[in-house]
Amino acid sequence: MCQTTAYIVRDGEEEPVLQDVISVTPGESGVRLVNLFGEEKTVPGRIRQIDLLAHRIIIQAGPHSAEHKGKRTSPQPR
Repeated sequence: MCQTTAYIVRDGEEEPVLQDVISVTPGESGVRLVNLFGEEKTVPGRIRQIDLLAHRIIIQAGPHSAEHKGKRTSPQPR
């Protein structure tokens, strides 16, 4: 498939966040990503680049993003 992979940039290093991304929604708490299989992640940061030809979304890490590394950051139900 030719779906897009989202990457986050922290300390100048790119790391993959989610593959097969089909939806990107910027918001106040970060960038919400949804992939082809319905998996959702909200990444703290801002969109730096979307390269459709290379199938890449680059998200610049926002403040406090290191504490979210490897964790689901979407709000959890109460």
